[in-house]
Amino acid sequence: MFIRRSSRSDTGLFGAIEGDARVDSLGVVDAYVYGCRCVGIIAGANYGVVAASYTTGALRGDSAVARYSHASAHTTRQSGAAGAGYATGRVTSSGTRVGVSGLLTTTGAWTVTDSYSDVTSGTASGIVGKTTAEQRTPTSCAGIYANRNVDVDGVSGADGPWDFGGANEYPVLKFGGMDPDFQRRGNYDRDGNVLIEITTLAQLNAVRWDLDGDAAQDSTSAADWLKYKAAFTVAKASLGCPDTADADANPGPCLGCEFAADLDFDMDGNGATYTGTGNNAASDSDDAYHNGGGGWDPIGGPSNGVRYSSTFKGNGHTISNTCS
Repeated sequence: MFIRRSSRSDTGLFGAIEGDARVDSLGVVDAYVYGCRCVGIIAGANYGVVAASYTTGALRGDSAVARYSHASAHTTRQSGAAGAGYATGRVTSSGTRVGVSGLLTTTGAWTVTDSYSDVTSGTASGIVGKTTAEQRTPTSCAGIYANRNVDVDGVSGADGPWDFGGANEYPVLKFGGMDPDFQRRGNYDRDGNVLIEITTLAQLNAVRWDLDGDAAQDSTSAADWLKYKAAFTVAKASLGCPDTADADANPGPCLGCEFAADLDFDMDGNGATYTGTGNNAASDSDDAYHNGGGGWDPIGGPSNGVRYSSTFKGNGHTISNTCS
């Protein structure tokens, strides 16, 4: 979703939500919203209920800017309810009221409980700073998430809206048929070991454009970096790797790569990756990365500065049919 209306107040998917309205089980991903005042992704102003929803993306405005999935609003006009949700991304404002950690504006008639921001120190308005490790470690409604099993629909008691995944993963929503795997897409370090997880030949091929394995553009050309990003679709910041220098505060960089699946050069499964023999050898037209019979293009070269210079773990996985 893209909104660029710099002179408009009450800006979002919904400009304002009325008191008898309800929005739930909604995800808005990769959004960019630019408004004047009362700017949010799901709603600029919320008088109703927004529950079990999430957003990713960026917000920009003059004041009263917050990117929590449930709403952001000028506090004098915010009286709605929000529960069981999360948001990730950047919030910027030229004014004084910016959402605390992207959750909501810092003043107003809000009671905030069981809410956490991914920082090492506490924040205002009832939002508690927790480290990345603290937020990723619980795999059930326990510890800091002991009160997360809430009644979302107001009908049948606690709904168990969260999917906690495994260790080193943030909780995401499953209420109302929401897909946890979709929400975790773009994280190419699911196990949190600061190694980029390679599951496709396209990703293995892309390693040549990130020889130090940090998931950041170095000397790679802009055109090649676009190819790199195309192999890691909808990637999160630094492909999801925690920061090795300050792992509890900020994302990135990674420290190398690892296989998370077996790779097969026989992409069409016909048992052949070449046609012809000797000087007449050519790639099977349905199998990429054999380069017209020349075979795999080596990653990195002999000269200092263009060699692969990071960790690469096979994890017991195999590369097969490189020549058949």
